[in-house]
Amino acid sequence: MSVQDEHAYLSSLVANITTRLRVLEASGSSIGSACASNGGVTRPPPSTQLEFPKSLRAYDAYLQATLNPFLEAANALGGQATELGGVVKEAWEAQRDFLVMATAVKAPANDTQIISKLAPAQAAIKTAQKMIQRNEFENHAKAVAEGMQALTWVVVRPAPCDYIENFIGAADFWGNKVRIQHKKTAPEHVTFVDAYKKLVVELMGYVKECHLTGVGWNPQGVDIDTYTPGSSSASSSSSSPSSSSASPSLPPSSSTTAAAATPAAVVQPAGGGRAGLLSQLGKGLSITSGLKKVSKDQQTWRPEFNKSAAAATPAPSSSSFSSTSSTPSFSCKAAQKKPPSSSYDSSQLRWNVQHYTDPSVQPPPISIEDKKQSVYIYNCGACVIDVKGKGKSVIMDGCKKTQVVVDEMLSSLEVVNCQGVKVQVRQHVPTVAIDKTDGIIVVLSKDGLGTSFLTSKSSEMNIQYPKNEEGELVETPIPEQWQHSLEGEWPKLKVKNEVSSLYTH
Repeated sequence: MSVQDEHAYLSSLVANITTRLRVLEASGSSIGSACASNGGVTRPPPSTQLEFPKSLRAYDAYLQATLNPFLEAANALGGQATELGGVVKEAWEAQRDFLVMATAVKAPANDTQIISKLAPAQAAIKTAQKMIQRNEFENHAKAVAEGMQALTWVVVRPAPCDYIENFIGAADFWGNKVRIQHKKTAPEHVTFVDAYKKLVVELMGYVKECHLTGVGWNPQGVDIDTYTPGSSSASSSSSSPSSSSASPSLPPSSSTTAAAATPAAVVQPAGGGRAGLLSQLGKGLSITSGLKKVSKDQQTWRPEFNKSAAAATPAPSSSSFSSTSSTPSFSCKAAQKKPPSSSYDSSQLRWNVQHYTDPSVQPPPISIEDKKQSVYIYNCGACVIDVKGKGKSVIMDGCKKTQVVVDEMLSSLEVVNCQGVKVQVRQHVPTVAIDKTDGIIVVLSKDGLGTSFLTSKSSEMNIQYPKNEEGELVETPIPEQWQHSLEGEWPKLKVKNEVSSLYTH
């Protein structure tokens, strides 16, 4: 580049800078007046508000829907049951304190740091184990002690739900003994174990929604060793789950408080506007000598290092069980209610009956005209679905308190992820498969007594069938507990399976 070309280039550069400076000078007076009217403080937009963490809102709703009924059942039963209720309440409060801490600290480097914060919950578990005595509440205490160990899911990754499910079965083992012993004589004992089972089962549902692969930590939080309970909340509300449902007050962060106390300084160009800028440009490469290194926590354009984003969800009061919603909801996601529908898919030869959750809206009867047709029933509530004709199969998935009546199926009738459902077969179904279902009654006709049952991970399964020509029904349970032993001559041993003694009397 020649001297003339270089001079022309610098002249155009200076002209461009001069134009930009004029624009800045024209807008400088309006900016200064705006700062003066606000007392020199730059205020954030009014829409920027602190949000109560969704995971804690869901946990509070879960406690309101499950812990309160259990405590009521324990108090109604009285005796040692009341003491067990107090221990359970203490353990679930400790669980909430841990989740509050998780919203304020970053992920620990090792599990040892997590275990050290579980001391309150572990103390409650030990207390429950010490309450196991040879009295009328022995099985109650064993069920509580077994189920309470599910609270240690916080150290499990990446599948805490499967971990919790193990303790549901262990607790229900002792709960079934209580049901068999007091089913007809003292139903309040059954109410106690049923309410406790719901408490533990819904814990798995909460973890599935909000902590599917493990506890959710705060990437911008403090180290777990420096965390102190209540340090991130200025208010403390009642520790009872039945306290007011108003949202806890969230205090401003320390950085926001400091910003409010100290007016923001207005940066003025050195040397008086245009002349100062030109003098700075004349320094060449040395102009960057006064710049500071930008650390990661100052890189606010990156979401993972944005402090304002982390400050939007500070840890609330560690003892508050209040919820922002009056209707209990365990989900961290916005629930969208879908309209009910009943339709036929000719490409798959399948009837689809979905989302009949309102008892006032009943699905129309289904008439099967081809043996290759099947029926799929999904997410239905307290409704009656009548399937007429001979078809291939019927599948119930995610239904609650739903009744299904079928004529005849050539393959099977499957029930998956359901609660409190009832199935009636007018003629015959070769196989009934029950998987991950709590509470089901299968009513068979005289022609369908040859039906076989396949069950897995299910409970409270019963079969009703006619015992005489008049059609009077008798009910019998499907065993869900088995006794296994090794028999034979070593080393050729075989596993012998027998129904648990709970079902032999």
